[in-house]
Parts: sequence; C-alpha cells; structure tokens
Amino acid sequence: MQECKNMFIMKNTIAEVDIFRIHDDVVWRNLDGEGVLLNLENNFYYSLNDTGTLIYEQIKEGRSVHQILEYFFKVFSGEVAAETLKKDVFEVLADLLKEGLIERIVSAKKASEN
Repeated sequence: MQECKNMFIMKNTIAEVDIFRIHDDVVWRNLDGEGVLLNLENNFYYSLNDTGTLIYEQIKEGRSVHQILEYFFKVFSGEVAAETLKKDVFEVLADLLKEGLIERIVSAKKASEN
C-alpha cells in the first residue's frame, strides 16, 4: 500500500522542469484580469484571480514551471517574498492539474531521461 501511495505522490509532484498545457476540453477567457474557464468535459465553470490568470496565461504561452517562477519573481520583485511566490504558483498549478484544466506535457521524469 505504501508503494502505491508513493506512486500517487510522485505522479502529482510538480517540478520546475515541468511544462503544462491547457486541456483540450477547456475554454478560457480573460475578462478584465479575471480568468474564466469552462471545462466542457464536466460542464463546470471556474474563476481565477489575477495571480491564477497570470499563471494560466504563462501556461498558454508554453512556459515551464521554472520560467513561470522567473516571470513572477521579476514582476513581483520586492513586493512578495520569493518563497511565498513559489508556494503560491505551485498551489495554483496543483489545483489546475487536479481539476483537469491543464495537463502535463513534459515532466521531470521525461526531462531526466534526455
């Protein structure tokens, strides 16, 4: 049972080398800085705050987690501690992944195999 639990944790761990993409079944719009998403697979609507919207836009541009973090460090330099930014970005990515709004296209495992 412990091995199965560890596999689940590894599968859902996000690394800086990971790259995500918007799931094919998700329609997305930026309405005055607020991200509005519709998952066509389950017909659920989602709303993102400014931070979530910025992260989603970075994903749409094909940026890696590392590049997204660098963007946030630059934009919010001096306003928010780097560790807080990193924690927030990882939490948003984990939530988006859990809800099926994004999918991983490059993972730490694939990157280490190259």
